Amino acid sequence: AQGGIRKPWHVEIYDFADRLHEVEMAEGDIVYYESARCLHGRMKPLEGTFYVNLFAHYRPVGDPVWFTRSNPAESPKPLLDLGSCHSNGIKVICAKVPE
Repeated sequence: AQGGIRKPWHVEIYDFADRLHEVEMAEGDIVYYESARCLHGRMKPLEGTFYVNLFAHYRPVGDPVWFTRSNPAESPKPLLDLGSCHSNGIKVICAKVPE
């Protein structure tokens, strides 16, 4: 359910190739993504009265460290190599590793 929405409230998801997807959801929509491996969130505050989400989390059976495995070989390559990144609490700083 959504109410009083004045501006779309996108879910931002980075895929296996570190590409950003800004997903606008309507009531009743379902979005599937690997939340344990894909950075995701909403970076802007809601401009509206209310917005209800339902999350169902699951994991593979019999593989307790599945989330530590490398991306599938057929995953697209990153469009931009940012190197190593970290946050100082105010901004994200990236330093490309020399080749």
